[in-house]
Amino acid sequence: MNLDNPLLYLLKEEMVDSKKLRHLELQIYLDSLRPQANSAGIDGFTILVLDAAWQTWEKLKEYFSSKGLSLEVPDACPGQSNNFMFAWSKGEHYLECEVFGNKKIEFFYQNRNTSEVWGEDTTLEQKFSAAALEKVKLFA
Repeated sequence: MNLDNPLLYLLKEEMVDSKKLRHLELQIYLDSLRPQANSAGIDGFTILVLDAAWQTWEKLKEYFSSKGLSLEVPDACPGQSNNFMFAWSKGEHYLECEVFGNKKIEFFYQNRNTSEVWGEDTTLEQKFSAAALEKVKLFA
């Protein structure tokens, strides 16, 4: 077993629960995209957007952790316009958080039962609005 891989080490030591494991998997996934971004393997996809995506996730995770809540790790994927998408889906609730390399963030929410939709634009430097945090809290 290769103990240089932090995921394998933690699994071997049985020190993580499934949420911590998902968090680590997200970090490893983002890190695995760095060579593609560096070599322009994905058009318009930069290290800046990976850094902004990780900072956004950490900011959200830490906010809910400070409230005694554990935010679900979202599905995640890079875009082709220097953007990165996080998506949560649970029951009737669907939320996207699109992060751009210039640190702009777009939230989009849809309630599948009521057809309610909501959206908001912000930046990484700003505090998340109460409305954005209310939507994200649906996944904590």
